[in-house]
Amino acid sequence: MAFFGVFRWFILTLVLMLAISTLGVAGHFTHLLYRSGEYIPLEGLVLATAALTVLTLPIMLLSDLIARRAYFSRVNWDLLWLFMLWALWLPSAALASHYRLDRFSGGCIFLSFSGPKICRELRAIEGISYASWILLMLYTFAVFGSAIVSHSRGHRGVWQSASRGLPYTSEFGDRQRGNVVTTSPTAGSPPMTETQPAA
Repeated sequence: MAFFGVFRWFILTLVLMLAISTLGVAGHFTHLLYRSGEYIPLEGLVLATAALTVLTLPIMLLSDLIARRAYFSRVNWDLLWLFMLWALWLPSAALASHYRLDRFSGGCIFLSFSGPKICRELRAIEGISYASWILLMLYTFAVFGSAIVSHSRGHRGVWQSASRGLPYTSEFGDRQRGNVVTTSPTAGSPPMTETQPAA
């Protein structure tokens, strides 16, 4: 597997583990707020974002094993879907920061009843959300930059290619530049191609 494929597996697996832990913490956080009679928009946003991440990232990871050019491992899908995910993780982190500074600016120590638990879990949600946002954003920028480099090297079909192969070199340069001539096959023989020298 190429370096970018290993990098993709590492980032997406790490974000998946963070999302699973966020689901657990956010679920308990929601339970504590429900018992105290409170509701904040953060609960629904964090749970939905973590659930979307947990549902889709395994599909993206496993599609690499099923087929090289599976739809969920293509560059255009990575760019579109991961941009949407990190665009959801960012407001989740921002809302957690806002709520923590608004309600628990003095820290988590001198609180009564379930206050310390809510405060600590809110800090965990905030930290994990920022980490997930940063990881997905950096990976998305890396995919976009590598795709631009590959396109400039003559691989025009890079947007439909597998992300794990980035950055593509001039491996497909002749075919992408139109320097491949297909000759008409004789009866019963497969089509033949020959590469013309570049002008």
